[in-house]
Amino acid sequence: MSTDTKETAPARYFEVDVAKTLAIVFMVCVHVYEGMTDNSWLGNPPTDFLHNLIEFMGGPMAAPVFMFAMGIGMVCTRHDTPGEFIHRGIRLLIGGIVLNFFKLTFLLLVARVLDVEYDSLFTVLESLLVCDILHFAGLAFVLTGLLKKLRVQPFMILVLSLLMQMGASWATVFVEPSNVFSMVAGFFVFTGKTSGFPLLLWYVYPAAGMAFASLLKKADDRAALYRNTLAISVAVFSSLICCLIQNGYDLRKLYMLAHESYYMQDLFHSLFSLSLVLVFLSLAYFAFCGVSAQAWPMRFFHWCGINLNKIYVIQWMVICCTVAALVLLEMDMVSLPMVIPVGIVISLVSMGLCAALNSLRRRIQKK
Repeated sequence: MSTDTKETAPARYFEVDVAKTLAIVFMVCVHVYEGMTDNSWLGNPPTDFLHNLIEFMGGPMAAPVFMFAMGIGMVCTRHDTPGEFIHRGIRLLIGGIVLNFFKLTFLLLVARVLDVEYDSLFTVLESLLVCDILHFAGLAFVLTGLLKKLRVQPFMILVLSLLMQMGASWATVFVEPSNVFSMVAGFFVFTGKTSGFPLLLWYVYPAAGMAFASLLKKADDRAALYRNTLAISVAVFSSLICCLIQNGYDLRKLYMLAHESYYMQDLFHSLFSLSLVLVFLSLAYFAFCGVSAQAWPMRFFHWCGINLNKIYVIQWMVICCTVAALVLLEMDMVSLPMVIPVGIVISLVSMGLCAALNSLRRRIQKK
């Protein structure tokens, strides 16, 4: 096997695209689980294998993968000036607010107008101010842009992110009922049900991605780097699990949705998820390092990696339209055994719609 050198390092790393492609499918499945079933996942911890599988794959194997990959992209992008980072962050933040309206607020307003019973976790105001992953990405780009302006290096950013997480964990508080101040604060620290991915608790993932990318760019032999990464990650993961079990810790708290445990990140969550992300990335490298870049799986992963944000937005639109149809037609929600099959179908539909929209956009541009 030939080794990759610093001089011939690719503009995109195929293993990152592989991990992102699988992670978007995992995320769609958990979105189906959250929005299209009658399971009371918010109040009850997972008890059987299928509940645990869905929440585990849609938890540590989804959002942390995206955030870590985003950190790698922050180091490898050509558009790396502080101003470009801040501008992109603002656009992502606005996009997140617009997406909130269409995936949550619009359904609530339509249900009110049509006097249809629609069970939602959020009020109309809360639905606009939910801090989801696009909001987090926007704030992360803005913060990274400011740190770049101060010339803070990736490994120091990682140290700062850990300190921020420690402080934000101390500041965590449930505010019930939610108010405007608590919801805005929830974009930075956890304040309750609208705080999905508060910046200070989750920034450790893109920070870790930036630190790893610094090593990746300098690696003379990526295979050796991933062998070492895999060994260290497995050792850290195994040691953490043994330590937590020894002390009677419920491992489900590291990924379960009940009581917002997954969203209230701390050092244990971060070590657990980062170890899994690095194992996932290493295995993706070794699984596909011998496959030609022109082979259809690699072209598919590459396409998904480039179009990830579009696929993410489209899958929410597909899910919301499906939920609206089920409610209006008074049909049964998706059963638990069908969550993964439905999630895979919606993933493929979303990718197909993304490809169609890209094609339409190219035709309009030619005209």
